[in-house]
This record gives sequence, C-alpha cells and structure tokens, in this order.
Amino acid sequence: MRKNASSLFLEALKDWMEIASENAGAPDQLTHEQIQSGTPFRVKAHPASLYKSTEPGNGILAYRHSEQTHFVVLDERKARLLDYLTRERSLDEIAEFTHTSNPGLSDEQLMATITEWIQNQIIYCLEAT
Repeated sequence: MRKNASSLFLEALKDWMEIASENAGAPDQLTHEQIQSGTPFRVKAHPASLYKSTEPGNGILAYRHSEQTHFVVLDERKARLLDYLTRERSLDEIAEFTHTSNPGLSDEQLMATITEWIQNQIIYCLEAT
C-alpha cells in the first residue's frame, strides 16, 4: 500500500494514529502551578503522542490536545528527542542527550521545543521520585 498508493497509506496511517491517540490513557501530571512552585519534576512523552516514520528523515506525530487529535511532521532530530522521552528524563539529561547524541538543536531551540511540547501535551511533567 505504501508503494502503490502512498496518499491512501498516509490517510490510513493517520486514521489509525488518531484512534490510538484518542484511546490512550491520561497520566497523572504536575500542574503549571506545581512546577512554578519548585516541585522537582521529570519529563516524559505523553501516552497519546504517537510517532511513525513515513520517509527517511521525517515522520508524523499524532498527539491529543484539548480533546482533539493533531498531526505534525517531525524531522529526524525531533523524532529522536521524542523517542528519548519515552522514559522519564530530567532537563539535565535531555540537554546532555541533545549535545552528545542528537546534535543540531541549539539550547534555545531545545527549550522552545520542550516548552511547545509541554503546552501541546506531547510530553508532560511528572513529579521526580
């Protein structure tokens, strides 16, 4: 299907990702106020955030925000970062990973990406244990 009807494949993939995202659980997460008050936290990919590579170097991310599923194309660097966040990570660990194993994002781009992803519920903050 991917070879012979790529647009049909993409639509079927997006339909599947939307269903899976809508049926994913909602994790316990820290509120904005808890983070601002200094509660130690870690970051993790939200269970409703699903990534699928569609071509070398790019893929589609489906995520649920405000009870709707959204889609965005991710480049390889951001896809690797999201994959890294499938496990709980501290901001220091994320910065170290970006500098050593996933170069190409500046510190400013990394923080902008993390902020955007938290706001869009692609990733979430949980209390550090």
